[in-house]
Amino acid sequence: MIQRRYRALHFMTFALQVFAWASLILGLLSASAIFLTGVFDWIHLPFVQELPDGTPPTGMMIGVIAGLSIALFTLIQFAVLLAASQLISLLIDMGHNTRLAADAVQRLLALQTALWSQSLTPSPPQFLTDDGPPGYGPAEDSLPEQAPAEPTITAPVSSSSNAQD
Repeated sequence: MIQRRYRALHFMTFALQVFAWASLILGLLSASAIFLTGVFDWIHLPFVQELPDGTPPTGMMIGVIAGLSIALFTLIQFAVLLAASQLISLLIDMGHNTRLAADAVQRLLALQTALWSQSLTPSPPQFLTDDGPPGYGPAEDSLPEQAPAEPTITAPVSSSSNAQD
């Protein structure tokens, strides 16, 4: 059985998702109720004064503005709560994947150490054998050394006919 780490974080992720969906449903229901109340002029506020042009402010304006505002804030709240839930899940998954990667690296290092200790390493490529890469290695070293040629100094030749005149 796989041991589940971070139980409290898993619970918080679940709780945030439930709260996000519940707030979305309740918020949209209440926004639509207020919007419909305003549209059908079911709101009669005695403390609201008449507008300057003499028309009484009906509950329609107030209901529409309040309903749309509540719907907008409900959507923002839903997005923030769901994003927080997903962020916690992302962090949990990052920790899990990091542990898996560390275990895989440890297994690879153990396998490599076992191969090196048993001398089961693959043979080196051809150019790294005793002969070495072209131009280097024992084949060129075994050639007999030649003595460097000694430089010869030559004097300028003077014409003998010019010297006797």
